[in-house]
Amino acid sequence: MNVIGSDPFVTAEQAALHGITLTDIETIIEQADVINRSRCRSTRPPRASSNAENIAKLKPGVMLINVARGGVYDEAAVAQALTDGKIAGAAFDVYENEPPAADNPF
Repeated sequence: MNVIGSDPFVTAEQAALHGITLTDIETIIEQADVINRSRCRSTRPPRASSNAENIAKLKPGVMLINVARGGVYDEAAVAQALTDGKIAGAAFDVYENEPPAADNPF
């Protein structure tokens, strides 16, 4: 398995100790089979790499995981990508609005 990741606080050497190759977000968007968002900074909008435009760049059949915080993914765009068959699955344990409203697409 080839594990790639992006973290501004981890050095390439530290990542390599865990079998991870550091790369940029664009490469992850275009190459990953599974994307796990487990941390993200609160100093910039987290959707910057997870909006509808970037979801369209994902590999077909990708699976998305969000255990970071609500709003990391554009939930409507992910729901549409699921409906369209672009992505194979999405696992979220946090949502933009907590608790999720009855009309939440998930």
